[in-house]
Amino acid sequence: MTPGRIIGLIVCLALLYVTGNKLHKMAVIKGWIDGGKVVKKTITDKTTTVGTRSDAYWIAFDNQPASQIGDHRLNLQYESWSKLRKGDEIEVIYVGNDTSPYLRDGIFVSDDNFVFDLFLLGAELTGIIACLWPLIVKPFRRGVQNK
Repeated sequence: MTPGRIIGLIVCLALLYVTGNKLHKMAVIKGWIDGGKVVKKTITDKTTTVGTRSDAYWIAFDNQPASQIGDHRLNLQYESWSKLRKGDEIEVIYVGNDTSPYLRDGIFVSDDNFVFDLFLLGAELTGIIACLWPLIVKPFRRGVQNK
């Protein structure tokens, strides 16, 4: 195998590890596999951050301000954010040792995010196959040449 193929294989395997872990976390958050810790939280603040490309919609809990960065707040899509009020109870999911809160229908696990990550997974697997291709076809070439 050439050095370029070895480097490509290492890069693709590293990216596959990252994407695989993210997809696993997304499946845990969705409740498709075990591993998430569900905690009931009460919304104590809401705010909007005006951005250059789009606005961000935040809810907060634990009596912390939604405008302050931290693991006490969540960024939501407008449709979800507009339906929630201060005092509403929500289920927040925590995964493993990650202190970041997630919602089962949050941005992190949106359909678009799943499609993007599955596309990345496919690209990474294709890269791995491309890097290993000479090793895969070599035994078959030998068999054809020996006949």
